[in-house]
Amino acid sequence: MPVACSNGERMYVRLRSEEYFEQQINNVGVQSRTVGLLSVPYEKLWEQAQLYIQKKLDQEEAAEHAKSTEPAEPAIDSGYEDESESETADLWVEKYKPRSYLELLSDEGANRTLLHWLKLWDKVVFNRERKVKQKGKEADAKKDNRFQKKFKGIVNDELDEHGCPQQKVALLCGPPGLGKTTLAHMVGTHAGYNVVEVNASDDRSPESFRLALEAATQMRAVMGTNPRPNCLVLDEIDGAPAASIDVLIKFIQGKDTGRGRGKKKGRGGSVLKRPVICICNDVYVPALRALRQVALIVQFPPTMSSRLAQRLLEIARKQHIRTDMGALLALAEKSNNDIRSCLSVLHFFKSQKKDVRLKDIQKSNVGQKDVQKSLFNVWHEVFQIQRSKRRTCSTAVRDGSLEPMPDLNSPEMKFGDMSLTSRMHSVLRTVQCCGDYDRLMQGVYENYLNMSFKDSRLEAVSLGMEWFCTADVMSHKIHTSQNYILMPYQPFVFVMWHFLFSSLSWPKITYPSAGYEASMKEQRNRLILRELMQGMAPLVRVHANSAHLVFDTLPMLLQILVPTLRPVSMQLYSPREKEELYHVISVMIDYNLNYVQERTLEGSYAYKLDPNVEELVLFPGQKPSRMLSYGGKQLISREVELEKMRRAEAKLQAGSENTQEKKEEAKENEKGKGKEVSSPATLPNHLQVLQPKVVNAEMQCRDFFGRVVKHQKTSTDKARTDEIVKSDIWFHYKEGFSNAVRRSVKVQDLLEEVET
Repeated sequence: MPVACSNGERMYVRLRSEEYFEQQINNVGVQSRTVGLLSVPYEKLWEQAQLYIQKKLDQEEAAEHAKSTEPAEPAIDSGYEDESESETADLWVEKYKPRSYLELLSDEGANRTLLHWLKLWDKVVFNRERKVKQKGKEADAKKDNRFQKKFKGIVNDELDEHGCPQQKVALLCGPPGLGKTTLAHMVGTHAGYNVVEVNASDDRSPESFRLALEAATQMRAVMGTNPRPNCLVLDEIDGAPAASIDVLIKFIQGKDTGRGRGKKKGRGGSVLKRPVICICNDVYVPALRALRQVALIVQFPPTMSSRLAQRLLEIARKQHIRTDMGALLALAEKSNNDIRSCLSVLHFFKSQKKDVRLKDIQKSNVGQKDVQKSLFNVWHEVFQIQRSKRRTCSTAVRDGSLEPMPDLNSPEMKFGDMSLTSRMHSVLRTVQCCGDYDRLMQGVYENYLNMSFKDSRLEAVSLGMEWFCTADVMSHKIHTSQNYILMPYQPFVFVMWHFLFSSLSWPKITYPSAGYEASMKEQRNRLILRELMQGMAPLVRVHANSAHLVFDTLPMLLQILVPTLRPVSMQLYSPREKEELYHVISVMIDYNLNYVQERTLEGSYAYKLDPNVEELVLFPGQKPSRMLSYGGKQLISREVELEKMRRAEAKLQAGSENTQEKKEEAKENEKGKGKEVSSPATLPNHLQVLQPKVVNAEMQCRDFFGRVVKHQKTSTDKARTDEIVKSDIWFHYKEGFSNAVRRSVKVQDLLEEVET
């Protein structure tokens, strides 16, 4: 049927009968009850829509009736409809938050990854078997990882012996204001859980943190028509102390973290059978280092500006705010796609009853909060050139060919987003907001050679190394002399690295670890050198210095310790070979070196130096020019131990001889003085018998004032003492109380019974 529009454009409309529509609906509909993506059944939504329409019609009829009955009053046309106090009382962030899974604005890859991980808990929580899709081998072979979402996490589908996923906690990270908490709540509700949110930065003590974990994961709601199991959401986990993170890790791994008493204290912790979702802004804080190793990390990408602007336009139309798509796109880009910030701006313009125009958005200071980015976002901005924004008007060629890249001298490249000035200001602002210049410099240094920049002559690399030296000198000057006036100049070196190493392609960046590995290796080398110097012979230690050992002595010492030995028995060595062997043994004993047998990763055994000075002298992977065989090292190790025993025995014998000489000298001196000296029997120590000393110690009795009281023993006291000692009965009187029947018994009666 031909139809003409109001602008004169002619269109054709296809007509269908009502029977045709009913037939199509019956074919699509399902008789049985199924679980869809909607959180509310369709029939209930239809009833609510009918009631809403009827309510609107009744309100319009009541308003028309009131206008017809009341006298007309002059009204001011402001272009906005009046709202009740109930509509303006709530914040728009809560009023227009997503009510179902389909209303989420976040990236679909991140949403599905978190929902897929949450569905792995159905076996242990809801006692439902997980549906596993069979994938063909051909499909796996044709699968290409190049087109996957770069923000998608890798979910381990395997379950442990308890039916729980291997990754028992999900770590959702991303910039603030993008809807991470909303996603966690919506996905948990959609999967059938009762979401329990705990702010980890509020519970600072580990004990309160542990109690919150136990209450949320070991209990469930019993009130209501449909009680659901709990799903714990830990918000702002990067603000929690390291002790609370340790409690969380032990709780996840099933270890005992409580303060049990008695037998319960030795028992292991219970198994975690509820999902835990952690939310953070920066996943690379030091406190989360241990949690990153056991968690599923889901990167939360920024929301697309077009989707956010479309949702803002719907809210603006519902609130009768006059605006356009261009202004809302500018608002989304200026706030870095922060949904909360955009809604707050719209709410402010609504309260002021103003129109939202492009010039108003450009003049406002929106988007200035929460501008600090993570380390990886800063490195991405340093190594990647941000493409210019797409034009709003259609400039595509009709035949479908690609539009040529603009010239470098064009106004778009000189004054647009890809201009040098715009790129410089963007990198400066991002680096200054981060502030950790040393860590950023390490990341640039370890990743710049892996970038896809074009530099056939290595001029950019050479110039970049000079800027690395400049940044190092500047950082050293600031930290040593505390000359902080140089700190504002540090971000400019990142601008030069951006101009030298950046490209339009997506950079693959790894976290810098060379500095930590170098510090650990330096610490290990210092321990080896300290152990070497502590065990050296005193005559060698006096003339040794740590720096001289590392640079001069140890490199040559490795050559000296490798004699030319034939693979024969030691008895067949020539005198020259024996002398060379004894020289090597003497040097190794003086420098506290020896060969120790160790087991390699392959399962074989090998002899290595102890302390292993080869790590101090040789580069990683480098082998010494001369090496001994396994049998030669074994022979030297045995001879070194024997020589140490010989030297120790010689020292012991020399010490005993010196002691004997001193005793003889003492005897001669006593004889010279005219004293008689009894010659003691020269017996070894283990055959000598200790002779007790006679001690004439008398007990002194003192009175109250401390004066000594002389007690004269009489013949009766002595007889009484002898009688007690010679008696066969000894007794000890123990004070105390007892309810037993008592009887007075004298010692004399006991003695008479013994005699009888």
